[in-house]
Amino acid sequence: MPDYRCILAVDTSSLVQSIALMRDERLLAERVIRSHAGHASALLGAIDGVLADGGVALSEVDLLAVGAGPGSFTGLRIGLASLKAVAFVRRLPLVSVSSLEALAWGVGAAVGRVVPLFDARKGQLYASVFQAGGGELVRLTEDLALDPEELGELLARPLAGADGGVVTLCGEAAARFEAVLGVGVRAGGGRVHVVDGPLGIVRASQVALLAARRATADAIPDLATLEPNYQRASEAELHRAARGG
Repeated sequence: MPDYRCILAVDTSSLVQSIALMRDERLLAERVIRSHAGHASALLGAIDGVLADGGVALSEVDLLAVGAGPGSFTGLRIGLASLKAVAFVRRLPLVSVSSLEALAWGVGAAVGRVVPLFDARKGQLYASVFQAGGGELVRLTEDLALDPEELGELLARPLAGADGGVVTLCGEAAARFEAVLGVGVRAGGGRVHVVDGPLGIVRASQVALLAARRATADAIPDLATLEPNYQRASEAELHRAARGG
């Protein structure tokens, strides 16, 4: 039995906003909303809607979980700030998980390497590499921010513990970058598989499952120090550094 039975999870790492409610690792309700106007105005209302869909009061929730990125700087700030506010008012524990890892778990049955990736703009990708097999994922790299060519070179190289045969690229940007990322894999005799569409977005249900497996009563982070995984400096930080501030 999990330490925390009822989990409310949110991911706002992209323009797709996802909110899920899970009890005893069984999904009660989930909403996936593509938000072109940003997350701030819709998120709290969507949370209320998911609780209503699942027939659960906020007072019944034991744990809050959030996708911490990497991803959209604005989206990550809004998602974490909103759940921090709920956690503070309701005195609930809050944990974060990698949005890339949640995306990788959402692929389902896979073998070989699984590479979740987001378009990080400015000619870069957010990505990480996992080894899949037997219904489990083993992390081979940290979450990274790198050029597509750099990621292609990484995938072309042998990685410790990796099966070099099949590489599954997943995420909404996977098809767009498949050509450059797959060159080295194919040159080495491997195959590239692309997962996009509904399976290519981060689902809050996967965030909740990861939180359920990892959160224990003695492993809850301090709310005051919990921060998103931006992975690289924001525009504002770059401007301040350029000004010497």
